[in-house]
Amino acid sequence: MSFPEPPPTLEIVDLARIDGSDATLAITPNWFPMNRLAVSVRSVGVVTPLQLQPAAAGNYRIAMGFRRYRAAREAGLRKAPALVWSRASDWQLFQWALAEKVAGPLHDLERARALVKLREQFEVREEALIDRYLPLLNTPASRYRLRFLLRLGRLDEAMQRAVHRSLDPATALRLAAWTAAERQLFLDLLERYEPGRSRQKELFELLDDLRSAERPRGSGALDRVWEASGAREADEDVRTVRPQRLRRILECLHRLRRPHLSRHQDRYRRLKGDLKVPPQIRLQVPPYFEGDLLSVAFSCRNPAEFRHLVGRLEEMAGRPELGRIFELL
Repeated sequence: MSFPEPPPTLEIVDLARIDGSDATLAITPNWFPMNRLAVSVRSVGVVTPLQLQPAAAGNYRIAMGFRRYRAAREAGLRKAPALVWSRASDWQLFQWALAEKVAGPLHDLERARALVKLREQFEVREEALIDRYLPLLNTPASRYRLRFLLRLGRLDEAMQRAVHRSLDPATALRLAAWTAAERQLFLDLLERYEPGRSRQKELFELLDDLRSAERPRGSGALDRVWEASGAREADEDVRTVRPQRLRRILECLHRLRRPHLSRHQDRYRRLKGDLKVPPQIRLQVPPYFEGDLLSVAFSCRNPAEFRHLVGRLEEMAGRPELGRIFELL
């Protein structure tokens, strides 16, 4: 790509003359944290010049350097060095901004935002986005990946902030189908309990299944689920530490989804007791009996103990209690 003529001029620009609200060419969301950059600007000022375009009434718009501009304003600076492009088009400047951005690590939200701008603002065709821009953004070149990122880039700011904090992007896209109040309930839970990805997915799947089952009864489905399951009471039990409260919430939801869960758990404990399983042998059913595999493990200190435990396993295999345990799965 050739540079337009004339080349940019290096100027010291009054920050008050820059329209920081014009995000036409921005790739990184303006709410992304910039702790290290802010510290650097406070210490030594703006070292890398902003890149600007002339705007109306002698003012400027930003082409590159949105975060440096914000950091300079927050640091109380009045002026900063800038390269002013008098004839460069938005398309040229966006291409250069993208080339500069991909030189460093990229968050999926930045990839998504760049692709949305390319598709909607610059009207780049899907085939070009897949063939040229996905590889440039260091992501698999497929139509599925493109559409996933475009959907991610079109989420509202609250959802994107949640993705940046901890929300799994795939879960975020499914969560977008919920009502605003339902989304907020889930996001509040993530903020309160900070579950890992597996727990987060488990919580979402439970709420989504139960919510869907309640939808035919009209609005307020998730509120009814939250109340009927006992999850609200568990959530509000401030005397219990957070990890235990989250486990209780999940148990409440599992019990509502599988009404016979308590009876399955009680029966499993009785059957396991009747088998008289030695402590060296560990039987493990799938969590909440959602699966068809029984896990068996044992530990021993010597060959004689190994043979003894194998014998116990063979004996247990012929007991009717073991067959009834498999019936629970």
